[in-house]
Amino acid sequence: MGFWASYLQGWKKFVDFNGRATRKEFWSFSGINYAILFLTPVVLGGIAGFTGSAAPIFYVALVYIIMSLVLLLPTLAVGIRRMHDINRSGWWFGIIYLLPLLNRLLNAIVLQYASPSVYVYTKLFLAVALFWIPVIFVLALCSLKSKEIPTTKQ
Repeated sequence: MGFWASYLQGWKKFVDFNGRATRKEFWSFSGINYAILFLTPVVLGGIAGFTGSAAPIFYVALVYIIMSLVLLLPTLAVGIRRMHDINRSGWWFGIIYLLPLLNRLLNAIVLQYASPSVYVYTKLFLAVALFWIPVIFVLALCSLKSKEIPTTKQ
């Protein structure tokens, strides 16, 4: 299967959380979608910058939020299928989405009770421990080779 066929396969199964996704399917789908997600605001922001008014920046942010929400479910589905392909639970991919929420909750709590200097270090630690380390770990898992489905002897 080619690169674009792998990408389209991700969109064909955008709400299918069962089954498996190959490395090529996961990386082509994720790579193209994140490139689009990154480049669209850059291009729209550049166009808005030429107009000279600040109002289009609101629309650039709105487009980015809408695109992020549109890509959320298909990316989650492909990631969960990728975890199934290496014989892991789909919750391993859910770490990418759940731990940043915990990070924000803990940051809000620390902001209320910590001094400014303690808050800075705590926020840095939480960002590394609850965002970057899990993201790198899950992306490393997504890079693993596919594993065979265990068969039962009859």
